[in-house]
Amino acid sequence: MRRWEARAEPVAGERMPRPVLIVVRGDIDGANCADWGHRLRELAASSGSDVLIDLSGLTLLTASGGRVLAHLAEQWGAAGRRTRIVVGANPVVARVVEIAEARVVLTVHESVAAALSAPDRPASLPDSWFVIREAVRQLQEQYGLSDAGPAVSLLQSVAREHRIRVHRLAAAAAGPAFPGQPAAGEAAEPILPFPVGAVAAPKFVTVLDHALRAALRATETPAGYAQLVAGGFLRMASAHGIGRDLRRYLGQPGHESTPCARAARGGTRVTVGDVREDVPLAGTPALDMLRAEGILFACSTPVVDGEGRSCRAVLSLVDGRAGRGLTYAQADELDRIAEAVSRWAQWDDDRRVRTAVSDLHAALAAGTPS
Repeated sequence: MRRWEARAEPVAGERMPRPVLIVVRGDIDGANCADWGHRLRELAASSGSDVLIDLSGLTLLTASGGRVLAHLAEQWGAAGRRTRIVVGANPVVARVVEIAEARVVLTVHESVAAALSAPDRPASLPDSWFVIREAVRQLQEQYGLSDAGPAVSLLQSVAREHRIRVHRLAAAAAGPAFPGQPAAGEAAEPILPFPVGAVAAPKFVTVLDHALRAALRATETPAGYAQLVAGGFLRMASAHGIGRDLRRYLGQPGHESTPCARAARGGTRVTVGDVREDVPLAGTPALDMLRAEGILFACSTPVVDGEGRSCRAVLSLVDGRAGRGLTYAQADELDRIAEAVSRWAQWDDDRRVRTAVSDLHAALAAGTPS
């Protein structure tokens, strides 16, 4: 088992009330993350003030550790305690915190001093912390729960079961005054312009795979891949006609210069006629990976939400023929596919949120909040 330590240290300065400062060193992985979480909870219990955790000295933090951190931050947030995380210049910690979607309920800082001087409600922090806390308060009041813990745990378990984010479920449970409400009524499932097989309730990755196949057919392109946007990073969902090494490379963080990453950031299609002449790719490992695969042409189309504010996924087409492009008809068809996937994803989100809210209240009414 990997070695680690976590200890509380005094906080200097005039900030009152002073947060609990917990300094963590060593390696945190799936084998020890439960013990680590227990230790963090134990140290944080020494005070009822905010929690400040310094992770800058960690040499390893896996996704399981990030999920433990998010779970604790949600519980502390429901009790009115804000969680601040110090990552320093540690890219491993920063990446895992982002991927685990832990930043929904905590703030990330470069140093302890920066965390202590940060405002209590920075403008960059989503209102998710407040929404979760308000939802828990309402659930406690409605079902006579004296402790916030069971309501928080149930929110988390129901959200996992229905594959939605905790703050989205909390917003829906808290009422119409909060953003993120599902569409009113039971809307009909949007019709997709491509078949998805005889699947009663397909997952988003299944729809993406069939969307990619349709895009390849419509553009007469031999290869391509589809990626999900998760925690600010791209995760491989489906691939056809590309090798294992490239699939693995594109499924990990760290390829910001690729057309797919640029499409996800900008929310618009990125077409590169010849990767050898593409300025953002010049001198990058991404260019080497693409050329090793024999790829010269790349076209990445983002799947954005209905208001164009965030990217859900990216459909990418690649070819060994340099200088090729898309006809107007092919570009229009790609847009039609991406827009249809976006509408379906929103419908699926709303459906799962409505079901999750119903299950949440049913469990609380039955007296099983754990």
